[in-house]
Amino acid sequence: MRTHGCRLHSLALFRNKHMPMDTALLLVRAASRSVGLEWVSASHSLASQPVRSGFVSLSGLQFDESISLSSVREPDARLIAHDLRKSVHLKSVRLSGSRLSDSSALALAAALSENNTLTELDLMGNALSNAAACALGNSLRRNCSLQHLNLRNNVIADDGASALAAGLANNISMRSLQFSQNRLADGCAEPFAAALRANTALTTLFLDGNLLSASAMLAIHAAWGEGPPERAAGTLCLSAGIGR
Repeated sequence: MRTHGCRLHSLALFRNKHMPMDTALLLVRAASRSVGLEWVSASHSLASQPVRSGFVSLSGLQFDESISLSSVREPDARLIAHDLRKSVHLKSVRLSGSRLSDSSALALAAALSENNTLTELDLMGNALSNAAACALGNSLRRNCSLQHLNLRNNVIADDGASALAAGLANNISMRSLQFSQNRLADGCAEPFAAALRANTALTTLFLDGNLLSASAMLAIHAAWGEGPPERAAGTLCLSAGIGR
């Protein structure tokens, strides 16, 4: 891809139903070699169709900073996880709205345990359950770079949330956790409270849209107030939402 002296900083291919798969892959592959490329999004035009043999996989592309894909397929999510293990440049992975299962999340969690450059992981709007949250919780015990984790609108319940909270208690980098609209109930209240007392980095926590009782919310709110002064300017969102 020639840019005639200009640097290509971003490429977006959204919902382009008329673009052939061959053309889309060739375009993204060429763009990935462009000096200065910082952001690529290939929603629908690539992820909703099978990758043909002989072409570079979505994860094989050399993204400088971030990958943002929706409706991504499970095999490509696992390939991205494979590359994440050895990446020293990738800072953001967003795979929202793809209905990914726990198997993809387990692969990403394993990669996160070895990666120390990623700062954002967005898995909103998938089909992740307790197994995924448990794996991510174990990764948080070892990872020291991730700052933002989005698990909004999945099907995670108390066991998974408690395991993730236990990992959060041993983490020093997480700044923001989005856990809205899952299936959390009172069983995860104490683990979250304990995590908030131990963790001094977290300044944003969303737990709305779950099944937390008033007493559970009060326990979490109290633990939040015992945190560092920086939390006073942070965000804690709690509500007795309707479970899915």
